[in-house]
Amino acid sequence: MKLNYHRQMVRKVLKRAGIGQKCIDCAIEGNEGQDSLNNQDRTDFHFDGCDFNGGMNYICEQWSEIDRLINDNCKGSICDIFKAWGRISHAIQDFYAHSNWVELGNKNIWDGKSVPEDLCSGVWILSDFVCRVEDKTCPTHAVLDHDENDISKDEPGRPNFGKALRLAYKHTKQLAENLKDKLGKDCLKACH
Repeated sequence: MKLNYHRQMVRKVLKRAGIGQKCIDCAIEGNEGQDSLNNQDRTDFHFDGCDFNGGMNYICEQWSEIDRLINDNCKGSICDIFKAWGRISHAIQDFYAHSNWVELGNKNIWDGKSVPEDLCSGVWILSDFVCRVEDKTCPTHAVLDHDENDISKDEPGRPNFGKALRLAYKHTKQLAENLKDKLGKDCLKACH
């Protein structure tokens, strides 16, 4: 998804969850950092190239980092916790924008544990038309963005953008609830 949609989603979800602006800003920073030029080729950051296992592992690594920072009565940096959460939210939001999850007829959020056999996502290799990732042949975005298999849902006007955005929002909301549960009221005070 385009950065403005990532940003709006994070801000809206965290604000409605009662999170203070300080922590919202940190989450947005972590979320937007995923799209820096240095990170565009990281398939695990964006669920590109059918790298669903890599994406799931990356999200687990970020949750582990959050747990590490929360330990010892939340003495870890609250901003670093929300930056890690922002990275998780970006990856999940891109899952819906870059994969064919909604095209497969899914109306609920992904469980993040299993990968359906027919799930795929494109790759950002503009010069090639097909590449192989984890024994799957994945079409590139150059192909997907210009034919009947168009699955890129990064902005309005793209097929199924609204469906992907709704599921991404719903999943981001669940991620915020998970983080609030992990942090508890005492840790959340540091956001205000």
